[in-house]
Amino acid sequence: MINPIKSIKAARNKKRMKNYIENVRADVFKKSVGGKLNSGKQTQAPWDNNFFKNLDQPVKRHPQRNKEVLNALRYLRDINPDASMAVWNFMRMANQGHEVQVTDADGNDDEEATNYINDELAPRVGRIYGGGADQLINVLNLTGYTLGAEALEVELDSSLTEVVDFHPVDPTRLDFIPDEDGELQLSQKDEQGKNVFLNPEQVFYIPIDPEIDDPYGRSPIVPAIESVLFQTEVLDDLKAVAHHQGHARFDVSVASEAIINAIPEKVLNDEDEVKKFVDDFLNSVEDHFQNIDPDDDFYHNDSIAINTVGGTAGQSMDAKALMEIIDQQIITSLKQFPILLGRNSSVSETHAKVQLELEYMTIRSIQKVTKRMLEKAYNVALRARGSQSVVTVTFNDVAIKNRLEDAEAEEKELANEITKVNQGFINNDEASNNVVGHDAVDEPMQQEQVDTSGADVYESMLSKMQSDEEGNDDEPRKYRRFPSEFLFRSKGKE
Repeated sequence: MINPIKSIKAARNKKRMKNYIENVRADVFKKSVGGKLNSGKQTQAPWDNNFFKNLDQPVKRHPQRNKEVLNALRYLRDINPDASMAVWNFMRMANQGHEVQVTDADGNDDEEATNYINDELAPRVGRIYGGGADQLINVLNLTGYTLGAEALEVELDSSLTEVVDFHPVDPTRLDFIPDEDGELQLSQKDEQGKNVFLNPEQVFYIPIDPEIDDPYGRSPIVPAIESVLFQTEVLDDLKAVAHHQGHARFDVSVASEAIINAIPEKVLNDEDEVKKFVDDFLNSVEDHFQNIDPDDDFYHNDSIAINTVGGTAGQSMDAKALMEIIDQQIITSLKQFPILLGRNSSVSETHAKVQLELEYMTIRSIQKVTKRMLEKAYNVALRARGSQSVVTVTFNDVAIKNRLEDAEAEEKELANEITKVNQGFINNDEASNNVVGHDAVDEPMQQEQVDTSGADVYESMLSKMQSDEEGNDDEPRKYRRFPSEFLFRSKGKE
């Protein structure tokens, strides 16, 4: 039976202890924090002044991130061979499939919500791109790699209980405008050109590597504009040089003395007639060589000398060193490694794997943005259906290592854990958690060490043959030739 007096005393003691703790907390706050900290925000962003608020102007984009620059990136991305290859590599590696896991408020798997997303919702979103979450991921990844940001809208039906579709949005068409409280709101111009705030619960914008006081993302391949344009200019110049010096040409010289001797005496005193005669003479030589066929022979007097210049006999500048510098700039600006653009064919396997692993680390940074975008959209879909479960999207890794390497690495890790257990550093359950993620299901099975070299067995066999003084003298020789028979016979006797 509960004693009411003891219960009352316990409640009073608990209240006194609570009051005492609150007094101690207040005293500590007063001595260490009071008078030293301020509430609210003290620093100001560029859009916090009234000038921008009154004009209702969007936050300006930096010059290298304005719409004209980003549109130029789209153009170069599709027409330049190196940029197109970089995009191709990125798209193939960034979307190796994904998994969706839904957990309820208690952290347990929500199978019903998982089946709804995988079997019903994911196959039909992104309808204009061919349908399916996989194709939608490609669109988002391409936008992030090119424009430095991703945007997505979740369209609901009129009852607000079902998703109609997921719509990727061009980030260059969205702006950020400060509201009356100075908070940035995502907006877009309507048909009349007026900025309209968008619902942040359904329209999402995630930048990649944003700058301080700049809500817009930074495209990772903006430097490619300069390097690609420079590459184009150099290639045009090399084309002109190759056209000018790459083909052999005739060098025709006419002796001036021969022309003077050929001038008629009747026109020697008329300057105009002399000039006309010389021009006609040179023009006739020029017309003759202009109309000659490649396989024609030359017939002329000694007043004309014919040579060839250019072609294989000429010399031109070596453009290899210059092109190597440009290639390095292209590779760096596109955030790629040489092996992915076919630049170093003699690279070792180890070096190639290191490059691929580093490239995949770069890809993951954009995958994280796409992951967050899909999780936001799927969570909206679940809220519309009345579910409070949470969605987690996980992208599959790129298979860089082969199965043999993985197995060898796992074998070494397992051997390390066994050594730790044998030395008493950790127990069996700790080792099991390190290896497979849960406690051990049984005690370890101790296996007897076996000498795989066979030396002990063979020495025992020879000792047996030497001690056997009875029997046929040929039998030991037989055993020396066929030691396996002696081993089998010994086993049979035992």
